Amino acid sequence: MKLSELLNIDFPHLEEMMSTDKVEKQKRDAFNKAMLDAMHRLVMSKDKKNSIGSYAFDISRSFGGSPKEIEKMYIDKYMSEGESRPTEITQTMLDTLERHLDKMFSSVGIDVEFTRHFLDRVNDNRNKTQITLKELAILFKDAYNKYGKQIAQMGPDAEAVIKDMRSDVNLPFVLNWDSSNQELDLVAKTVMRKKDFFTPDTELPLN
Repeated sequence: MKLSELLNIDFPHLEEMMSTDKVEKQKRDAFNKAMLDAMHRLVMSKDKKNSIGSYAFDISRSFGGSPKEIEKMYIDKYMSEGESRPTEITQTMLDTLERHLDKMFSSVGIDVEFTRHFLDRVNDNRNKTQITLKELAILFKDAYNKYGKQIAQMGPDAEAVIKDMRSDVNLPFVLNWDSSNQELDLVAKTVMRKKDFFTPDTELPLN
């Protein structure tokens, strides 16, 4: 059969089928939105400090579906740069990031910790543009790749500032010795988005 003949085939039910598919998609999108909105309310609850995976498991018991898939959908919506308006970072989000960073920095004998002040400052209006979880993840990953061994060699009580020249995010930290676990704690004291940030401490620039 010629291509022209194929293109001229009449599908009387095609429009109806497309309309049905559109309605089903709208229903599915509305259901997913309600599910993720419910999960976000849990994550934002100040009296709850569970992991993202734990919240996803709780939501799956109410809405059905795979906890892993729900967790992925939540991260894609609320914790990636794809959001139109970056969401405020919560303690749960920082805890999730910290676990990933601990695995990364463990190879140089460092454990990452965030202070309470860090959480307050990461969402501060003085940053003008919300600092995102992805910006923090990129900053730490690049700092590990470029300065990981150097940071480990600084030793206890050393202080420095990781300066991301691309995003203007500045992250001052101090190294504390954890005698119980025989490792250095990299304590992220605070964070701010500020161009030409001045510090008397050692600077670790990322270009």
